[in-house]
Amino acid sequence: MPALIAAAIGAGGQLLGTGLEFAGGLMQSNAGASRRTIRRRGRYALDQARSQDALFGGLEESALKAAHGRELEGFRGARGALTQAGAAARQGVLDRGKQNQAALEQSIVSKGLLGTTTGAGAFAGLQDQTSRHLSDIDLQLAQQFADLGLQESGLRGQQGRELAGLAGRNRQFQRGLGEANFGLLTMG
Repeated sequence: MPALIAAAIGAGGQLLGTGLEFAGGLMQSNAGASRRTIRRRGRYALDQARSQDALFGGLEESALKAAHGRELEGFRGARGALTQAGAAARQGVLDRGKQNQAALEQSIVSKGLLGTTTGAGAFAGLQDQTSRHLSDIDLQLAQQFADLGLQESGLRGQQGRELAGLAGRNRQFQRGLGEANFGLLTMG
């Protein structure tokens, strides 16, 4: 979790506390005030806490989503780079295959083996070698794309857990505010 988010959470928690602790402190610090005054001050303080919670919660969620977006953008960039590298490797194999075929053809012609089974076998062997190299590249690319997919999936899971934790903290805070509000409403 980025330091900015942690600082915002810490500051929000220090400013807001829990609703019950706040209401209890409010009642003790206003022992001489009327119940109506205490309730009014309590509601005002709870409203302030809610607005600050909304501010900090919104900032934290925005920061998390922005960080997640940057991380996921890195995966898109890696996929693009991997695709380009694969295309370049395939093209290199095809170019070498053409060069080798031209050299082989020249050798076969100079030896007088053009149109023989020996010449045809040599060409077939060269094509088979090129096909194997292309298959190796495809296999390596598939493995790297699969690894990238697993890493991205793990990151998305982590991001989901972070957002769920944020929602849980928000529910817990709202529950505390509700309990404090109930305490203000039912104080004798």
